[in-house]
Amino acid sequence: MRIFGGLTQESDQGNPTPPRFLQFWLSSRGFGTNHPLMMRFRPCGCRGGIVNRSEILIVPGLSVSKTGQATVDSSIADLLFELAIKLEKMTGLPVDVQHVVAALVLAARSGQLDPQQPLSRDDSELAAALKVQLK
Repeated sequence: MRIFGGLTQESDQGNPTPPRFLQFWLSSRGFGTNHPLMMRFRPCGCRGGIVNRSEILIVPGLSVSKTGQATVDSSIADLLFELAIKLEKMTGLPVDVQHVVAALVLAARSGQLDPQQPLSRDDSELAAALKVQLK
């Protein structure tokens, strides 16, 4: 799997602080083509963690719209960072938050994640599932 992209800033009406958008694409032998996935970090409590009808819940705090935009609630940002460090040690590969989000999306698409189960730092099954997606 290859992940590449860059950071852009966009304004959001009604939000005094512009959200950060990170756009990247997933490329994998299983897909055969590049699939765009845009990731947006939203402030904690924004929309109350409720996912609207146009978004697919991956895990609490992470959803993906039907157009491929991933939205990450800031309440899980530290946890994603910690998972990146843990997965980096497990795989011996450089892993960052974007890789973790992509691995979560891929694991959810393959039915390995329960969308109602919150992420946990100490979940060895989750780490093993994400490790498979990263390799």
